[in-house]
Amino acid sequence: MGRRLTKPLVQPSYNKGLHMIARWRWITNQLTKRLWFRVSLFSLLGVATALLAVVFKDFIPESLPARIGADAVANILGIIASSMLAVTTSR
Repeated sequence: MGRRLTKPLVQPSYNKGLHMIARWRWITNQLTKRLWFRVSLFSLLGVATALLAVVFKDFIPESLPARIGADAVANILGIIASSMLAVTTSR
């Protein structure tokens, strides 16, 4: 007798796995598009940076602030401000 082709009773598990990955990717995309998520992420990054500065303060030479100076910081802030203005007005 010939073999009958029927659908298996249990679907292969890889389909379920792929579906779960796609679902988590969709949830992640929806979450990262929210403004509060980005603000929270940058806030946590700021707090982590401050805590790391306290931990690594002994490794930074005391003469470093004198070598960098306020002029270099002002130039960097000017560059950042110009780029932000260019991005904001281009939309």
